[in-house]
Amino acid sequence: MQTSIMLAQILGPYCIIAAIGLFFGHEMMKKAYQEFFKSPALLYLAAAMALLLGLFIIGSHNIWVQNWTVLITLAGWMAVIKGTLLMVFPDAMLKMAKAWKLENKIRIRGVIVGIVGVLFTYYAYFA
Repeated sequence: MQTSIMLAQILGPYCIIAAIGLFFGHEMMKKAYQEFFKSPALLYLAAAMALLLGLFIIGSHNIWVQNWTVLITLAGWMAVIKGTLLMVFPDAMLKMAKAWKLENKIRIRGVIVGIVGVLFTYYAYFA
């Protein structure tokens, strides 16, 4: 449980800050998405970072239980999957991102990331 709390203390505030940036910096983030997908170097760097972060999380917290801590494990596995897919199938992932028009859904992603951040922060510091 100590590892769960430590990871929630890191991921919670990070998600809240990222959500605020996604929600209020909508136009800048939209431009960043458009430029990001034009750069193979940035795409590879993002894939490597997501993969490393995910592997770190599941390496230290691959816990499948029926409480809030499973969200940390799920976040780790989602990062591993995202990083792997971006690294192995970058062209397919770019086509999928364009088809889903991800740059137009930035505020929705901000709300979802914010909710996860509030949950992690609550359980890390107040529960």
